[in-house]
Amino acid sequence: MSEPEQGREAALDELFEQDDAAGEQAAVDAAAALVQGVSGSSSFDFSRPTKISRQFEKNLITFAEAFAKSSSLGLTSMLRANTGIGYRGLEVMNFGEFVGAMPPVTCAVNIGLAPLNGLSLLHFDAGMIYLMMMRLLGGPIEACRVERKFTDIELGVARLVIDKLLGHIAEGAEKLVTMQPTFVHLENNPAYLTTVSAGEPVLLVRFEISLEELRGPLDLCIPLTAFEPVWHRFDPEENSEFRTPEEVRRDRQLLFEVVKGATADVVVNLADVNLSFESVLELKEGDVLPLYKSLQSPLVLEVQGKPMFRGLTGKLNQNRALKLTERLDEEE
Repeated sequence: MSEPEQGREAALDELFEQDDAAGEQAAVDAAAALVQGVSGSSSFDFSRPTKISRQFEKNLITFAEAFAKSSSLGLTSMLRANTGIGYRGLEVMNFGEFVGAMPPVTCAVNIGLAPLNGLSLLHFDAGMIYLMMMRLLGGPIEACRVERKFTDIELGVARLVIDKLLGHIAEGAEKLVTMQPTFVHLENNPAYLTTVSAGEPVLLVRFEISLEELRGPLDLCIPLTAFEPVWHRFDPEENSEFRTPEEVRRDRQLLFEVVKGATADVVVNLADVNLSFESVLELKEGDVLPLYKSLQSPLVLEVQGKPMFRGLTGKLNQNRALKLTERLDEEE
């Protein structure tokens, strides 16, 4: 062990020998500072959300790519310029972390994505959405820098682009769920965003918008709790796997080979009689219990307590027997 490492271990031992609460907290703080000096070490935020499942991610990517393709065609036609939206990846983080990375002036749109719960967020680069607005009004394609809130007129023009993208979100999700996106509110100041609480885990679907040679980010932020009503569509518990008829027959034969040696209780139900508890207590050997059932009436054969056949009684080699005459439906 090197001299710096020996000195660090000695300092840690000394710090954790303190008994009082204040000393313990000081020890923890100082220990963290010492550990930061260890080569290759880094802090970990245990409140950070965990990753989503592979199947969930696969379905979200399918949605994201379908949205990107559809919206690229739609915006190109709308803006009369070569416009593309490309999928860039998925992230899971806290909402506060996402908002904290936004610039002071941005374009964040609260939207509803029914049947998903609550609100979600569609986030544009302010300069890119402003360029699209100017393009709709016949302006040139050149970089825009926005350092102020949108005017009422600009908000109205921005709604045209936003509503167009909301329609493409519905198209992208149609293979998974019938989604009904709605516009709620546009906010230019990220400090005023109250879509969800800062500690709420959210799923971030990242895209990039390109308008001719200019590029800017586009993010779709959805709280993980919003997926609750349709979670089974994005992350099914059992994934059905396609099998050929030959594979189905083979699997059934293998299953039969496994269970054919098992035993089952087979009971022929002669009749049902209702007696009072007093009559049951008075029963004794030699009593005759009338069954009120014809000798020619069919009897029911039960397998493991489940009625499966009807049959008629008879004899076979001096033994009582039951000739099966009818297989019962499951409803019976």
